[in-house]
Amino acid sequence: MIRITKGPTPAILIQNGAQWTAELEKARAAGEDDEGFRKRYKHATIVDALVKETNGKCAYCECEPLAGLYRIVEHIVAWSKNTQLAFEWLNFVLSCERCNTAKRDYWDPASPLVDPTVDDPLRDLYFVSAMIFGKTTKGSDTVIEIKLNRPDLYESKRKWLRRIDKIASRLSAEELAKTGPGSVLYDAFEAPEHPYSQASKSYIEANRAAWVSARCSCS
Repeated sequence: MIRITKGPTPAILIQNGAQWTAELEKARAAGEDDEGFRKRYKHATIVDALVKETNGKCAYCECEPLAGLYRIVEHIVAWSKNTQLAFEWLNFVLSCERCNTAKRDYWDPASPLVDPTVDDPLRDLYFVSAMIFGKTTKGSDTVIEIKLNRPDLYESKRKWLRRIDKIASRLSAEELAKTGPGSVLYDAFEAPEHPYSQASKSYIEANRAAWVSARCSCS
Protein backbone atom coordinates (compact mmCIF):
# COMPACT_ATOMS: atom_id res chain seq x y z
CA MET A 1 0.00 0.00 0.00
CA ILE A 2 1.29 3.44 -0.95
CA ARG A 3 -0.03 6.96 -0.53
CA ILE A 4 -2.42 7.93 -3.33
CA THR A 5 -2.93 11.50 -4.50
CA LYS A 6 -6.47 11.96 -5.77
CA GLY A 7 -6.82 13.42 -9.23
CA PRO A 8 -9.50 15.88 -10.34
CA THR A 9 -13.13 14.82 -10.09
CA PRO A 10 -14.34 13.29 -13.38
CA ALA A 11 -16.79 15.52 -15.21
CA ILE A 12 -19.54 12.91 -15.10
CA LEU A 13 -19.56 13.04 -11.29
CA ILE A 14 -19.54 16.83 -11.25
CA GLN A 15 -22.50 16.88 -13.62
CA ASN A 16 -24.52 14.01 -12.16
CA GLY A 17 -23.27 13.11 -8.70
CA ALA A 18 -25.81 15.12 -6.69
CA GLN A 19 -28.74 13.95 -8.81
CA TRP A 20 -27.64 10.31 -8.67
CA THR A 21 -27.32 10.54 -4.88
CA ALA A 22 -30.83 11.98 -4.55
CA GLU A 23 -32.24 9.27 -6.82
CA LEU A 24 -30.47 6.56 -4.84
CA GLU A 25 -31.81 7.86 -1.54
CA LYS A 26 -35.31 8.04 -3.00
CA ALA A 27 -35.07 4.47 -4.29
CA ARG A 28 -33.88 3.17 -0.95
CA ALA A 29 -36.58 5.06 0.93
CA ALA A 30 -39.14 3.39 -1.30
CA GLY A 31 -37.59 -0.02 -0.71
CA GLU A 32 -36.62 -0.37 -4.36
CA ASP A 33 -33.68 -2.40 -5.67
CA ASP A 34 -30.57 -0.21 -5.92
CA GLU A 35 -28.43 -2.62 -7.95
CA GLY A 36 -28.81 -0.54 -11.12
CA PHE A 37 -27.02 2.39 -9.50
CA ARG A 38 -23.75 0.44 -9.51
CA LYS A 39 -23.45 0.93 -13.26
CA ARG A 40 -23.24 4.67 -12.70
CA TYR A 41 -20.11 4.70 -10.58
CA LYS A 42 -18.55 2.07 -12.86
CA HIS A 43 -18.64 4.50 -15.80
CA ALA A 44 -15.54 4.20 -18.00
CA THR A 45 -14.35 7.75 -17.31
CA ILE A 46 -14.45 7.11 -13.54
CA VAL A 47 -12.57 3.82 -13.85
CA ASP A 48 -10.00 5.40 -16.17
CA ALA A 49 -9.37 8.21 -13.68
CA LEU A 50 -8.89 5.71 -10.86
CA VAL A 51 -6.51 3.63 -12.98
CA LYS A 52 -4.46 6.75 -13.69
CA GLU A 53 -4.10 7.83 -10.06
CA THR A 54 -3.20 4.33 -8.84
CA ASN A 55 -0.99 3.40 -11.81
CA GLY A 56 -3.46 0.63 -12.50
CA LYS A 57 -2.81 -1.07 -9.15
CA CYS A 58 -5.08 -2.07 -6.32
CA ALA A 59 -5.02 0.73 -3.75
CA TYR A 60 -4.72 -1.79 -0.93
CA CYS A 61 -2.43 -4.63 -1.97
CA GLU A 62 -0.68 -3.02 -5.00
CA CYS A 63 -1.33 -5.97 -7.28
CA GLU A 64 -2.22 -5.26 -10.89
CA PRO A 65 -5.85 -6.33 -11.39
CA LEU A 66 -6.83 -7.56 -14.80
CA ALA A 67 -8.83 -5.12 -16.88
CA GLY A 68 -12.61 -5.24 -16.69
CA LEU A 69 -14.16 -7.62 -14.18
CA TYR A 70 -11.26 -7.64 -11.75
CA ARG A 71 -10.94 -3.86 -11.49
CA ILE A 72 -13.37 -2.75 -8.81
CA VAL A 73 -14.48 0.79 -7.98
CA GLU A 74 -14.07 0.54 -4.23
CA HIS A 75 -15.91 2.77 -1.76
CA ILE A 76 -13.66 3.62 1.18
CA VAL A 77 -16.83 4.19 3.19
CA ALA A 78 -19.28 1.61 1.90
CA TRP A 79 -22.32 3.14 0.23
CA SER A 80 -24.49 0.83 2.31
CA LYS A 81 -23.18 2.73 5.35
CA ASN A 82 -23.46 6.25 3.94
CA THR A 83 -25.56 6.90 0.84
CA GLN A 84 -24.28 10.47 0.64
CA LEU A 85 -20.85 9.09 -0.29
CA ALA A 86 -22.09 6.68 -2.98
CA PHE A 87 -20.99 9.02 -5.80
CA GLU A 88 -18.35 11.03 -3.93
CA TRP A 89 -15.07 11.05 -5.87
CA LEU A 90 -12.92 11.30 -2.72
CA ASN A 91 -14.56 8.09 -1.50
CA PHE A 92 -13.43 6.07 -4.55
CA VAL A 93 -10.26 4.04 -5.04
CA LEU A 94 -9.33 1.25 -7.44
CA SER A 95 -9.34 -2.19 -5.84
CA CYS A 96 -8.73 -5.74 -6.93
CA GLU A 97 -11.64 -8.13 -6.58
CA ARG A 98 -10.11 -10.01 -3.66
CA CYS A 99 -9.38 -6.95 -1.52
CA ASN A 100 -12.84 -5.60 -2.28
CA THR A 101 -14.46 -8.90 -1.30
CA ALA A 102 -12.40 -9.17 1.89
CA LYS A 103 -13.19 -5.60 3.00
CA ARG A 104 -16.91 -6.02 2.20
CA ASP A 105 -18.81 -3.04 3.67
CA TYR A 106 -16.52 -2.61 6.67
CA TRP A 107 -16.71 0.86 8.14
CA ASP A 108 -16.31 1.78 11.79
CA PRO A 109 -15.60 5.46 12.56
CA ALA A 110 -14.18 4.39 15.92
CA SER A 111 -11.82 1.87 14.28
CA PRO A 112 -11.13 3.05 10.72
CA LEU A 113 -8.85 1.23 8.34
CA VAL A 114 -5.83 2.83 6.66
CA ASP A 115 -7.09 5.13 3.90
CA PRO A 116 -4.32 5.47 1.28
CA THR A 117 -5.88 8.68 -0.06
CA VAL A 118 -5.53 10.39 3.33
CA ASP A 119 -3.06 8.43 5.46
CA ASP A 120 0.63 7.74 4.97
CA PRO A 121 0.45 3.93 5.07
CA LEU A 122 3.97 3.70 6.52
CA ARG A 123 2.76 5.34 9.72
CA ASP A 124 0.57 2.30 10.33
CA LEU A 125 2.14 -0.56 8.36
CA TYR A 126 5.53 -2.18 7.87
CA PHE A 127 6.82 -4.91 5.60
CA VAL A 128 8.97 -7.96 6.32
CA SER A 129 9.79 -9.61 3.02
CA ALA A 130 6.42 -10.53 1.45
CA MET A 131 4.49 -10.08 4.70
CA ILE A 132 2.84 -6.91 5.97
CA PHE A 133 2.18 -6.04 9.61
CA GLY A 134 0.56 -3.29 11.60
CA LYS A 135 2.57 -0.74 13.58
CA THR A 136 -0.67 0.51 15.06
CA THR A 137 -4.12 -0.84 15.83
CA LYS A 138 -5.37 0.81 12.64
CA GLY A 139 -2.64 -0.93 10.67
CA SER A 140 -3.29 -4.32 12.25
CA ASP A 141 -7.03 -3.99 11.65
CA THR A 142 -6.36 -3.14 8.01
CA VAL A 143 -4.16 -6.19 7.48
CA ILE A 144 -6.76 -8.46 9.09
CA GLU A 145 -9.91 -7.01 7.51
CA ILE A 146 -8.55 -6.81 3.95
CA LYS A 147 -6.56 -10.04 4.36
CA LEU A 148 -3.32 -8.48 3.14
CA ASN A 149 -1.34 -11.62 4.00
CA ARG A 150 -3.67 -14.00 2.18
CA PRO A 151 -1.78 -16.96 0.63
CA ASP A 152 -2.21 -16.04 -3.04
CA LEU A 153 -1.06 -12.45 -2.43
CA TYR A 154 1.89 -13.60 -0.32
CA GLU A 155 3.00 -16.00 -3.03
CA SER A 156 2.72 -13.35 -5.75
CA LYS A 157 4.79 -10.89 -3.72
CA ARG A 158 7.33 -13.57 -2.82
CA LYS A 159 7.92 -14.31 -6.51
CA TRP A 160 8.24 -10.59 -7.23
CA LEU A 161 10.85 -10.18 -4.48
CA ARG A 162 12.82 -13.13 -5.87
CA ARG A 163 13.11 -11.13 -9.09
CA ILE A 164 14.77 -8.38 -7.05
CA ASP A 165 17.27 -10.92 -5.69
CA LYS A 166 18.14 -12.05 -9.21
CA ILE A 167 18.71 -8.52 -10.48
CA ALA A 168 20.62 -7.49 -7.37
CA SER A 169 22.97 -10.45 -7.74
CA ARG A 170 24.13 -9.06 -11.08
CA LEU A 171 24.78 -5.49 -9.93
CA SER A 172 28.01 -3.96 -8.72
CA ALA A 173 28.40 -2.63 -5.19
CA GLU A 174 28.41 0.88 -6.62
CA GLU A 175 25.10 0.37 -8.38
CA LEU A 176 23.54 -1.38 -5.39
CA ALA A 177 24.38 1.59 -3.20
CA LYS A 178 22.47 3.97 -5.47
CA THR A 179 18.97 5.06 -4.50
CA GLY A 180 16.11 6.93 -6.11
CA PRO A 181 15.13 7.50 -9.75
CA GLY A 182 17.88 6.56 -12.17
CA SER A 183 19.15 3.66 -10.08
CA VAL A 184 18.50 0.19 -11.45
CA LEU A 185 16.59 -1.15 -8.47
CA TYR A 186 14.38 1.91 -8.09
CA ASP A 187 13.50 2.08 -11.77
CA ALA A 188 12.81 -1.66 -11.98
CA PHE A 189 10.96 -2.22 -8.70
CA GLU A 190 10.40 0.79 -6.43
CA ALA A 191 8.90 3.31 -8.86
CA PRO A 192 5.17 3.76 -8.13
CA GLU A 193 4.05 2.30 -11.44
CA HIS A 194 5.33 -1.15 -10.44
CA PRO A 195 3.31 -3.73 -8.50
CA TYR A 196 4.22 -4.11 -4.84
CA SER A 197 6.40 -0.99 -4.96
CA GLN A 198 6.25 -0.38 -1.21
CA ALA A 199 7.08 -3.99 -0.35
CA SER A 200 9.91 -3.78 -2.90
CA LYS A 201 11.29 -0.60 -1.36
CA SER A 202 11.24 -2.08 2.13
CA TYR A 203 12.86 -5.30 0.90
CA ILE A 204 15.62 -3.47 -0.94
CA GLU A 205 16.38 -1.22 2.03
CA ALA A 206 16.48 -4.20 4.38
CA ASN A 207 18.97 -6.06 2.16
CA ARG A 208 21.00 -3.29 0.51
CA ALA A 209 23.84 -3.21 3.06
CA ALA A 210 24.28 -7.00 2.94
CA TRP A 211 24.29 -7.00 -0.86
CA VAL A 212 26.91 -4.24 -1.01
CA SER A 213 29.04 -5.94 1.62
CA ALA A 214 28.94 -9.23 -0.29
CA ARG A 215 30.11 -7.53 -3.49
CA CYS A 216 32.92 -5.75 -1.68
CA SER A 217 34.05 -9.01 -0.07
CA CYS A 218 34.23 -10.67 -3.46
CA SER A 219 36.23 -7.92 -5.13
